[in-house]
Amino acid sequence: MKLLVKHVAIVALFFSSVLTVNAFPGFFSSNNEQKVTTESGNCRIYNPYAKTTKHSLKGQMHCHTINSDGKLTPLELCKRYQSIGFDFMTITDHEYITPEPEGNELIWIGNSYENTNGKTATTTAANYAHICVYDTDSMLLAPNFTKYRSYKTINEVQQFHEVERNEMINLCHPNWDGFYLPDSTMLNCNGNLSFVECWNDGAANDSMKLRSCCRGWDLFLSRGLRVYSLGVDDYHSGNSIGEGWVEVNTNSKNKKSIMSSLEKGNYVAANGKLGVNPIAIKMIQLKRNVISVQIEAPATIRFIGKNGQVLKQENSVTASNYAITGNELYVRVEVWSGVYAKWLQPYFIEKI
Repeated sequence: MKLLVKHVAIVALFFSSVLTVNAFPGFFSSNNEQKVTTESGNCRIYNPYAKTTKHSLKGQMHCHTINSDGKLTPLELCKRYQSIGFDFMTITDHEYITPEPEGNELIWIGNSYENTNGKTATTTAANYAHICVYDTDSMLLAPNFTKYRSYKTINEVQQFHEVERNEMINLCHPNWDGFYLPDSTMLNCNGNLSFVECWNDGAANDSMKLRSCCRGWDLFLSRGLRVYSLGVDDYHSGNSIGEGWVEVNTNSKNKKSIMSSLEKGNYVAANGKLGVNPIAIKMIQLKRNVISVQIEAPATIRFIGKNGQVLKQENSVTASNYAITGNELYVRVEVWSGVYAKWLQPYFIEKI
């Protein structure tokens, strides 16, 4: 599947939290960009929510079956997600492409798998590879492949799938305590990623869940890289199903429309219980240089910029806005109600 917007290679390194080149090169297009005047001058802003859509579809993009280390058959897993109101899914078994099971009634967004470094973490620069590959028919396997021991560096996986094959890939659970990624690893990543998980329910203990996985996301964004985020279950077994997902805005209820919206960032990541999150977003709007968010019930709305800096936060409100100055590089929004959250995709900012 061809990406609507092709990712680009890194053209500069990020040192001491300073970006030395134009961010997001080649990314802006007239379809989703808006030219505005800010206090620091003229800018272009990429708005992932620029297009009006008819449907919000709930989907799972990281889960496992008996084809790897899960406990349910592929059809059983699809039925479980269907029973709690999901609309689409794929299955990401370790080193195994699980095809759509016969009898599945959810929208299938293509065969996928998880490339893994097995049980032993290697945390030196660029030597980490738990990556979900979407809508693919090719696995990147090491010579003399043994289950759970297929090792490739993060850059090798990116080069094969995202660069050579134009497939979407996702950096999994960067905050998992067993495979905690140091900053040096992500800073050495060549940047050809579609997604990094901002929430992975299956790979974090309680204290880490509250921090979510946004540290890695902000590292990539602060280097001027276009990377979106996913909320996922990483479901293997038990009752913890429907605790992380994405809500995709589409014009049609089909694979093509879902994948197109994912590629553009026209979706929201969420966590919850059995597919339910108490936060209901009524409106996301960019008017001139002002981002506005409205929700149904009072919660905390937080605007976040380069290096994860909180640019503005309002507690117990149903609406908030932020005026882009032009110096932020990106602005993303989190909405929190207790332990429940929704993560909006970033507005990318480029000075003209």
